[in-house]
Amino acid sequence: MENFKKKICFLLPGWATKQTGGAEWQCYLISEELVKRGWKVEVITDKPKNDNLINKKYLNESIKYIYLKRSFLDVITFIKVIKLLKKTKSYFYYIRTDARVMRGACVRYCRLLDKKIVYAIAHDDDTLNIPVPAHHSKRHKTTIGKMLKIINTITIELLVRKSIYKVDYILCQTVNQIKALKRNTGLKSILLKNSFKLINLKAERKKNIILWVGNVRLLKRYDIFLKLTQELDLKGWKFVAIGRDTDLVAKVNNQENTNFKALGQLSYDETLSWFNKAKILINTSNSEGFSNTFIQAWFYKVFVISLHFDPDYLLSRKGLGVYCKNDFKTLKKETEKAAKSIDEELVEKAYFYATKNFDLKRNVDKFENIILSIR
Repeated sequence: MENFKKKICFLLPGWATKQTGGAEWQCYLISEELVKRGWKVEVITDKPKNDNLINKKYLNESIKYIYLKRSFLDVITFIKVIKLLKKTKSYFYYIRTDARVMRGACVRYCRLLDKKIVYAIAHDDDTLNIPVPAHHSKRHKTTIGKMLKIINTITIELLVRKSIYKVDYILCQTVNQIKALKRNTGLKSILLKNSFKLINLKAERKKNIILWVGNVRLLKRYDIFLKLTQELDLKGWKFVAIGRDTDLVAKVNNQENTNFKALGQLSYDETLSWFNKAKILINTSNSEGFSNTFIQAWFYKVFVISLHFDPDYLLSRKGLGVYCKNDFKTLKKETEKAAKSIDEELVEKAYFYATKNFDLKRNVDKFENIILSIR
């Protein structure tokens, strides 16, 4: 493939410079690897409220960053995205997480100029292809607010929903996502597993730490982890929560004590340092795409216990962790059991699986082969 075509633009609401979510870090890792391979990379992402929110450590001088300032009207944001796309010089366009305005605008732009577009499923719910209009709860209670909601809904219906049928390739994280997308939309997709680049942190002796990592959104069910910290009295063990607003919620509920600490949002490297010394990871999410925390735990040899989420049955069938079938009593029992004795054989098995399946270079090899094969 000609070198002039080795130009790619990533579009997503957040970026690793200000977000620590799974989708943002997958795009960050892929983009960094592509730069090393001689690709020209551009990024269109939402403009932060102030520059202090940008972690400059994760800015790459070789990447062109273009910032989007969204409007409360999706149709205006749609037009803004088109204008920003005109500033790019890429041949390939990669969208993740935003099934709303960005995808619709990018598809329109790529089809007009014969560019190529890849859409990556970030969450299991994305397979439903039900884009959600911009939501403004403060305004929706007024007559004007209700009108805005109607306009946004019409915009989504006319400009976004059918755009999924016009992308060149759809990438899924799991086999279950591939099946769900086919069932819900009739569309075929390709499996591209998530990637991870192991940071060689200073070797630490594992400590009696039970970790929870996520942000305080309803589907993450942080409240269940808080309940677990209250009901389990594990002498010599400490519960640690990491993620946006975990510290605020814990303080409001007066939950912090000598055995539990909520650290709030940490940097990516700081979070990995906790995986490096923790023994157990608890996942309480109601749904995910493919939780990066599982991969991070497996690479750093942390025992995984999941309440409800079991991607491609890797826990229940492959034996890479413990699956609790959405039963809190089982979660409590399995956590107590693991605290008494970690199954080291399972931990090693999960580590081996992770290094084989989530290797960044190997997965970017596949990614390159996929997009460069687009005609």
